Amino acid sequence: MSQFELDNAITDLSDLPMPNEGVAAMCEALVNGWKSGHIIMYGPKGSGKTTMAGLLPKAIAPDVNPWEVRLANPAQYDARTIAQLANTFMRTIGMNSKKKSFIIFDEFGGISKASVGTLNNALTDCRVNCMAIFITNNIDDVAPSIASRCYKADFTQVNYMNYVPYAESVLKKYGIHNVNRAALERVVKANCFDLRELMREIEDIVVKAQQSGAIPAPVQPQPLAIVAPPVAAAPIVASPPSAPSAHSASTIPPVVAAQAVTTSNQSLAATP
Repeated sequence: MSQFELDNAITDLSDLPMPNEGVAAMCEALVNGWKSGHIIMYGPKGSGKTTMAGLLPKAIAPDVNPWEVRLANPAQYDARTIAQLANTFMRTIGMNSKKKSFIIFDEFGGISKASVGTLNNALTDCRVNCMAIFITNNIDDVAPSIASRCYKADFTQVNYMNYVPYAESVLKKYGIHNVNRAALERVVKANCFDLRELMREIEDIVVKAQQSGAIPAPVQPQPLAIVAPPVAAAPIVASPPSAPSAHSASTIPPVVAAQAVTTSNQSLAATP
């Protein structure tokens, strides 16, 4: 994900453009009155399914904690393990808590019949407190017994005009207000099934506007200048040495002086 995408990432479901009116109505119903049930989101890769799945739990249960939302990728587990994971998660969190919990199955599909049975039992037992969100490119990859238990969000049908206001809002954020609406609609229509590609096109519009001078270019951060503290210069003329005091270190200690006198007297006495 580019820095431009990160800077413009949607963090609230209410700001997410909906692919069609059916998905919009379903999300509104879930947010305003979800009591039980699960959901399948299906459609082309890059159409916004994973983004919506990540935003939906917080919209349904604003007080949900991070550990109450689990993301499971079946590509990282064998089929039986993923079913057991769902069963354990839903039973320990969903049934033992009055709060709502969520488990998101990304790239779901193609699990064994035995695992389908285990997962179906978990979906039935915990349909009230726990919502399972299945994400798949093709709904035919999901077992009918699982699909029949779920609301369905169809991302294969897209009204590209729903994405035009979002594209305009991103451009206005960078100071582009007088955009050619017809040209922008053509860009959105060509990329409405791949939101990442749409963001790349919007970024390209912003970059070209900056390069042409139509809008200010981003200010590049300057490196910090490291200035060394000033060092005091040594004096050119050395100070004269101070005169020794009367009690300087050269004074002979009294004991040494007495020994010297005794030795001197002995020498004089021995002289003939």
